Amino acid sequence: MSKRVVFRCSFGERDGWGHVVRCSALAQEFLDRSWETFLWSEGNLLSLPEEIAKAFTGVQEHAKVESDILVVDEMYTPQERLEAVVEEWRGFNRRGIVAGVDDMQRRSMAGFDLVLNTEIGLAAGAYQVDVSLLGESFALLRSGFRKPAELTATHEFAGHAPVLVMIGGTDAFGFLPRVLEALSDIGSTSIAPVVVSPHEVDLQAFGAGRVLRRISSAEMAAWMRFCSLGIIGCGSSLYEAAAMELPFVGLSIVDNQTATARKVQSLWGMPVFHFEESEAGDLQALAGSVQALLVRDRVPYSKVDTKGASRVVDALEVLLAKRSSR
Repeated sequence: MSKRVVFRCSFGERDGWGHVVRCSALAQEFLDRSWETFLWSEGNLLSLPEEIAKAFTGVQEHAKVESDILVVDEMYTPQERLEAVVEEWRGFNRRGIVAGVDDMQRRSMAGFDLVLNTEIGLAAGAYQVDVSLLGESFALLRSGFRKPAELTATHEFAGHAPVLVMIGGTDAFGFLPRVLEALSDIGSTSIAPVVVSPHEVDLQAFGAGRVLRRISSAEMAAWMRFCSLGIIGCGSSLYEAAAMELPFVGLSIVDNQTATARKVQSLWGMPVFHFEESEAGDLQALAGSVQALLVRDRVPYSKVDTKGASRVVDALEVLLAKRSSR
């Protein structure tokens, strides 16, 4: 009988996409080891991109399904509800392992067996669990980053510096037009934006550029290798950039990115702007940081690689084997 891992994860609307994306990265690693991978969520499953959806072999609507591991990635769920989810699952899977993904270190994670926190530079925590996996070496990158795609038809970028622009989420606060304005001020004939967005984007002010809509992780990895630098929201995408050694300007857009943004600056040496607190006048400073990165050598600057998901699954399988042998 195949082993089964269940991912309890909210996504969309206030929760965004980062949680389900990293769960899919972990699910794919389990799938590669012949596990069944199930998603337990109230999110709109039909809205999931194919690459994310195919990492899960099934969907379940409640806890009362026999399984070996439960992975919980719920940032906004109240503590009482989180505890109820774990208790309900344990009531039906008494010998199973419960793992929690945490970002903010605001929970003790009591009642969990393992906690994963990929905060940059994190070496110790106050979690009340048996196993803590801490730091960016456990970052969950999608499988396509292990083998980037081959890019074709990039002749339009000749003589231009390609700059990857990834604001993240739905860009509800309209940062993308401001960033593009800053890039055009640097030199619309020398900068070529490569914009990741599901929407139409006007790049007529530039001599070259590309808008990337729904692309695979292997294609994203290829563009990160191709581009000279990035302008990236300080969410999960910055780990992907780090794995590809892409220098970038970090944008802290919402409050839960602030702590990460500070680590990006202090430990990775990347310039960061807190746009959630800034006025339009800071666009000139953003342009200056972009110009500085354009002459920076491309070298490793973090502990992120493409093996984080494998390390996490290794730890979970060891923990499960110990539990099963008792």
